[in-house]
Amino acid sequence: LQVYSVNPDGNGQFVNRFDTNGNSVTFTTNGKLYYGVVHRQGVVDEQTSVGSGAPNITLQTTPDEMADAVLTDEEKAYLEDGIDVHIKLTVEDITDSVSASDKQAVESAANGYNQGGGITSILELLKQIGDRPWENVHETNKPIRITIDIPQQLLGVEGREFVIARVHDGKAELLKDLDDDPATITFETTEFSTYAILYRDPGSTDNPNTPDNPSKPGGSDDSPQTGDNSRLDLWLTVMSVSAAGLFLVLLCSRKKKKAE
Repeated sequence: LQVYSVNPDGNGQFVNRFDTNGNSVTFTTNGKLYYGVVHRQGVVDEQTSVGSGAPNITLQTTPDEMADAVLTDEEKAYLEDGIDVHIKLTVEDITDSVSASDKQAVESAANGYNQGGGITSILELLKQIGDRPWENVHETNKPIRITIDIPQQLLGVEGREFVIARVHDGKAELLKDLDDDPATITFETTEFSTYAILYRDPGSTDNPNTPDNPSKPGGSDDSPQTGDNSRLDLWLTVMSVSAAGLFLVLLCSRKKKKAE
């Protein structure tokens, strides 16, 4: 609380020690009686709302950080004027109603991860200044950190790795898990729209469409394979005949020398 006081002579003074009664203050200092008002700073209130079937979520961003991420400079001035700001993060399960385009975007960006048994959700961030209507925030000025509980049906596999797939304006991107808790995924984002939980089990490759040695697709060697071995057989026959002829020439030459 900030106290501004005005003495009987009209001189303004800021006082740290005071006794309050509601929004007004009366105190005495140096033998003089002063009157003032208590100035209240507005606060940022964070809320979460989880729809039926959606995973639980937790905001890991402090109210001050949230204000910097969500509010404009003009809206921050309302806090200085004592007006509260409410910020709410909602999650709804849209697994059965996600659009075909968003589903395709997730599949294209999966890169070896799969969604079997997972949940697709829509995350919405809303803000309310005082008693004004709620407004949707599609993008924030700074990243907001969120923790989401992994659905029970996806737990229990040793070494299973999870990521979040985010689809915003038709573009999908994978967000890595920032915590070490096997039952949660923590990620940072500046965009709010469609999200899906993906996972990959131990032994899976980063990209199942990419072989271990990309320079030799399918594990083949560098020689082209035509499937025709007739040329090889011909060359082997020619070499065998040539070797036999050379042997006969050498043999005849040695017999001729002995006869002489």
